[in-house]
Amino acid sequence: MHTPSSDASLSLPSPRQLARMQLGEVHRAAYPESPTLVARAHHESATPLKPSPLFFPSSSPDPFPPVRPQRRQRMTVEERAAKKEERLAALAQQQRWRNANRVRQRRLDTMQDLIVKVDADLMEPGGALEHCFAALREKITGDGATVEAVYSDLGSHLVQRAQFYTIAFARRIRSVYDPLQKLWAPLDEEQIQQEPTVLCVLKPDELFASISDGTLVPRIEACGKLQRIVVLVGIDAYLRKERLEQTREYTRIVRQRVHQSNSDARAEPPTQGTAAILDTTLLELQLLHSCHIMRFAESEVAEWLYSIACEVSIRPYRLLEKDKTAPSRVQRTFTGKSHLATYQAMLEQIPRCSAHAIRAITHAYPTLRALSDAYGKCRSYEEAALLLANLSFTTGNSSRNIGPQLSKRVHHSIQAQDPRANADGPSHVR
Repeated sequence: MHTPSSDASLSLPSPRQLARMQLGEVHRAAYPESPTLVARAHHESATPLKPSPLFFPSSSPDPFPPVRPQRRQRMTVEERAAKKEERLAALAQQQRWRNANRVRQRRLDTMQDLIVKVDADLMEPGGALEHCFAALREKITGDGATVEAVYSDLGSHLVQRAQFYTIAFARRIRSVYDPLQKLWAPLDEEQIQQEPTVLCVLKPDELFASISDGTLVPRIEACGKLQRIVVLVGIDAYLRKERLEQTREYTRIVRQRVHQSNSDARAEPPTQGTAAILDTTLLELQLLHSCHIMRFAESEVAEWLYSIACEVSIRPYRLLEKDKTAPSRVQRTFTGKSHLATYQAMLEQIPRCSAHAIRAITHAYPTLRALSDAYGKCRSYEEAALLLANLSFTTGNSSRNIGPQLSKRVHHSIQAQDPRANADGPSHVR
């Protein structure tokens, strides 16, 4: 008689399988034509029976161990709160970066960070801005800027040293521009930065008084190495009035001497002494002391000062637009529009890479992979850097090449390993 070598060689049904077989036989007897029972019988006949370890205990492991899903360990209340705070902090950081790098093209986007410091004596009765300061404050605060009154005894060192009625500017700084990443990095805390622009607002009587005693230039130079703008309020009307008074006085003297017996006496005509002295002084301020001179009537000074404040607020972003090494602003290309549009948008971010050069590059190398493979086939770094130098494009009636400088810049932008590296590469090609 043959004895089995192990318990695993015996294949007997378990009690559950026996009960299932008996129940299936009953159902097949009651419903011999049921398609469900026919399919189940076919499945059971095709599936081999598994040995039941209940009747045949063995030291060998079960070849079909039950698979139990692992239950995830529940987090405590503190862990859930910490994870939620971490997620909210990450979302807040992303929002801070988006706000710092948003496009600022309107004055409403930049005037909110501007602080205008006005000398309090300009608002008082008899000051240069006595009649127009209310309109100026309404215009500036309407755009979100802040107007602060600075008093001479408690004011800043700039007003005390200048000894003139001035208007200074400051800015709330929430981000700093990184020239390597070409991005605005948000700051942890808001900072106040003084702007290098100061307006010296003078009335005609104060101007001529300072010219006569020789204190005009020292007072303006006391502002320091800033962008100094001398605002003369009502100077043209003052000169016209003085000229009219001189003409009337000359006419009176002539008429008086005509009626006198000594008709040979001659009256001196009015001279241009005041206007000539003023022109010479202002020309000296412009050429020798780098001051900007602006003449405004009292009715239009508020509008002009508001325009100057708007220009000061948007100046940092205008300077970046004029910088040719800064990335150009392009229209956003959405994912899935086309591979060519995405490829062109990547090339547009390279400084000095114009639309004509982009078309020449994409025509020679239709995909970024093709351009990268072409760089990989070059035998040296210099050869790869000058790969695109001889590509030509047409602008109007003339034909030009991309040139070695732009070719090196494109090569370094695509093949560089350091994301913070300058777009011009290690040689700083200009």
